[in-house]
Parts: sequence; structure tokens; C-alpha cells
Amino acid sequence: MPLTPIPLKEQIETQPVEAKTFDSMWIKTIHVNTPSPDMSAGSIYIEYVPMVAGTGETLETAPVQLHTASLWLAAGTVPEVGIALGALLAAIRPLENFIEEQNASNNTD
Repeated sequence: MPLTPIPLKEQIETQPVEAKTFDSMWIKTIHVNTPSPDMSAGSIYIEYVPMVAGTGETLETAPVQLHTASLWLAAGTVPEVGIALGALLAAIRPLENFIEEQNASNNTD
């Protein structure tokens, strides 16, 4: 059965939109999952949207999703992934310290 469009009571007109060049990406989500210390399993999920670097405007209607369930293979094969994962792991203690300091300063106000 073909679907027939349902007419609106009143038509909607929009103004023309100027063309824009989205030249960068804005990372919206990064999720790293390392469920086992023996490095037998792990995944990474990244979602980003195109962005205009000069204005920060993002194109929310065009998200890009990257996912692999082979985190450790990617980290060992793609040097940038290995470096990024190492940097993330190295940042854990400094981030914990930062959060503790923030919590302590918020409790003294």
C-alpha cells in the first residue's frame, strides 16, 4: 500500500540559507570500554559532527560514528590510537587529583 503525504493546514515557507563550509569536526562523544585487564577485549566509540572552525557552528544533522570492538588491535596497529590511549591512561591520576581539588574547594565555599 503506497503512503500518501498528508497535506498541512497551512504551508510553511523558509528563507534561503547561505551555503556554509564545515571544515573541522567537533567530538561529541568518546567512550572507551576495557572490560578485562588481560587486554582480550575492548572497544572504542567516537561520535563527531562537522563544524565551522571560525564560528564553532556544528551540523547536528550529520553525525559521524566510529566504532571498533578491537581496541587493543587498533592501539597496536594505528600509532595515533596507541598514543591517544596511552595519554588517556596517563591522565587518570592527574584527573582524579583535579576532581578532588575541585570538590575540596567547593566544600569550603
